[in-house]
Amino acid sequence: MQFKEKHRDDPRPELTSLVDIMFILIIFLTVTTTFAGSGGLDVNLPEASSQRAIEDVDKLYIVINRDGAAHIDGAPLTDAALEARFRALAAANPSALVIIQADKTSLHGRVVTVMDLAQTAGLKRLAIATEQKSESPAAPVEPTPAAPGPAPPAPGDTAQQ
Repeated sequence: MQFKEKHRDDPRPELTSLVDIMFILIIFLTVTTTFAGSGGLDVNLPEASSQRAIEDVDKLYIVINRDGAAHIDGAPLTDAALEARFRALAAANPSALVIIQADKTSLHGRVVTVMDLAQTAGLKRLAIATEQKSESPAAPVEPTPAAPGPAPPAPGDTAQQ
């Protein structure tokens, strides 16, 4: 007697449940992940009516907040640390551009001090960042009075036809 040989499939893992688990993990990680934003400072720049774009060269941005503290990349620096940073930049590239973003309520003397530190370190290209002055709204137009029409008839007057 001849028996029919049974053909068995190779056992394979069930992928549907694995895909479901991976999808749930991706959703969980997406929802719970927090991204560190750039540590920028909120600075109100003064406005200017004339601006020009600065070409793409080595630039160092100095932010001076309303309290007069100088920051580079969000980190506050003392004047000594600021001068050391300026000297290192001047040694690497003497034609580097220092852009000062000072809050419009910060003291003028503090901005001058930072500019002086940059110049004594050997950096000669300095710029002060401003915001484009917004277009002032047009002055309100006074309505012009309408031309007077014919006067109504006085009481007791009879109209002639």
